[in-house]
Amino acid sequence: MSLTYEVAVPKGKWPSFGQMNAALQQRGYPLRVLLQGDQQLDDPMQEFDGFLSFHVEFMGEFQEMEVYCAPYGPKGRDTEDTNEHLEQIGSDHRVQDGDYNMNVGFSPSIPQKYFAPYCLLMGTLVRDFGGYGYEGQGPSFGRMDWAKELLDSAEGIVEYEQQQAKNTAALAREEADAALVAKGDVQAKAEQKRGFPLWRTLALIVVALLVAEFVDKNIYNFTGTGA
Repeated sequence: MSLTYEVAVPKGKWPSFGQMNAALQQRGYPLRVLLQGDQQLDDPMQEFDGFLSFHVEFMGEFQEMEVYCAPYGPKGRDTEDTNEHLEQIGSDHRVQDGDYNMNVGFSPSIPQKYFAPYCLLMGTLVRDFGGYGYEGQGPSFGRMDWAKELLDSAEGIVEYEQQQAKNTAALAREEADAALVAKGDVQAKAEQKRGFPLWRTLALIVVALLVAEFVDKNIYNFTGTGA
């Protein structure tokens, strides 16, 4: 069973790709909607070529989402069916032909990192573009409180993932440092096992001969005889 969430946005307020990305950036969210094919930033936000293919970059990683965007009306989401559903779940909101809809569906077992972008998109549509959110199967619906619940969940996921990334990086540094220390210990033990290097032995012999010659000359100059 999949969960379905929808957002209805009033006619004329549906954002372009550029407007959505600007809203996400202004809030500091690590999410960016990507263009596909011949899509332009000024185009109304839409999945690509009708295949529920919606590409985003979340926390620096590519992600493909299943998103359906369409106007309410004969060629899109059924206006009458939607209003009947809203009435059944106890909402007094009603949509009109020409309003725009975002519909998303996902499994309850979806990993939280993949769930967060859905929350950010839907919450932003409500908070920044006058949308109204509702659940396809349950009684959940509303505006700011509904959006806040989704956005708070997403922000918690982002914070958790960022902390996990920091922990992973710190562990990698510790392992790298430990490897360097271990490598240094191995090299030191290898040198001890090899004994005193030959070049050092030869250098000490040369130094000893020079010192002996210097001492011999000084004794000769002082006594007039060799050592």
